[in-house]
Amino acid sequence: MKKIEILVGVGSWESLNAAAQAKADAVYLGLKDFNLRAFAKNFELSELKKIVDFCHKNKMKVYLALNSIVYDNELGKVGKILTEAKKAKIDAIICSDLAVMKLAKARGLPIHVSTQMSISNSLAAQQLEKMFGTERIVLARELSLEKIKEFKKKTKVGIEVFCHGSMCISISGRCFLSLNCFDKSANKGECTQVCRRTFYMKECEESLDVVGNTIFSSKDLCTIEFLDKIVGLGPVALKIEGRTKPAEYVYVVTKVYKSALKDIAEKKFTEKKKKAYLKELETVYNRGFTSGFYFSTPGKESIHTQDASLETESKIYLGNVSNYYAKIGVGELKLQNEAKVGDELQAEGKTTFFRQKVSSIQKDGKNIKVGKKGEKVGFKLKDRVRIKDKLFLIKKSN
Repeated sequence: MKKIEILVGVGSWESLNAAAQAKADAVYLGLKDFNLRAFAKNFELSELKKIVDFCHKNKMKVYLALNSIVYDNELGKVGKILTEAKKAKIDAIICSDLAVMKLAKARGLPIHVSTQMSISNSLAAQQLEKMFGTERIVLARELSLEKIKEFKKKTKVGIEVFCHGSMCISISGRCFLSLNCFDKSANKGECTQVCRRTFYMKECEESLDVVGNTIFSSKDLCTIEFLDKIVGLGPVALKIEGRTKPAEYVYVVTKVYKSALKDIAEKKFTEKKKKAYLKELETVYNRGFTSGFYFSTPGKESIHTQDASLETESKIYLGNVSNYYAKIGVGELKLQNEAKVGDELQAEGKTTFFRQKVSSIQKDGKNIKVGKKGEKVGFKLKDRVRIKDKLFLIKKSN
């Protein structure tokens, strides 16, 4: 089996560190402009070289998303970003505008065609490869397994498919709800997620079968139970959506799909493992799961009928690190909530992300089993933390 890249979206340094901890093969990210997650934290252009160096040091490729609509008066700015991306040694540009492709090609930057182009047939892929030398096509989400199989037979361009994450209710995310309701264009990255809100039906003559009030909110894509079928299609990369998700989401989802790919390669992808992986994916943010368009067009069963996430675990804030004693590997903080030996701990910060079991707690130099709210305690930690890094407990949700 050829190696398949696990690619995950990151929107902050915390998420970037989580991706590295989970051994992602690549990450994709956006800057403050020209990407479709304008409300994510995103990164500054001045950080790009540092990001690329960090990723390459951790054996991850890094792709820059410049896939929003671009107007004439913005082309100069796009050109400057691409020039800096080239200097920073970005591995590829994810784009959907022909002008951006032309500007990227002129600078010798590899081009990955965004799903925003809704590429659904091999002829379009071949034409883009001929015009711009495109290295990869991120296929339209609306393609079934059978259609992808036919597509792959007719083109040599690398294909990337989504394997997990949020699904937009509109075709390939090209939606106008946010623009029409709040003058915030989803196609400029400013989606206000109107589709996730509660709607109430007024009287009408038609008989409608409606379940719940979030009638435009799709469940999240999850392919773990049929990942072997996707692998059999020969994609070069599997994409995890997650640029607005917290670090633990990036970590858990990436780790699960990396492990599943290893199992498939070793012919150990059993039904028991599929169920275990699904259970692990349920621990982080999700709206319930759907198989998307891979088998058929989604129906009402793919609508998320609740307002909240269905994650089975939650984070409980413990406090900010006030001291770190490197020689003994102990982080000190004032507890904002109770913690005890054996609890699952998560540490995160701009350059920090890891999880571990609490092996020991000390107060005033003495070992204790339980640290109570308001007490100043030290935790034995498996990795370095920095002042002001946050510590959390990971607990089962009620």
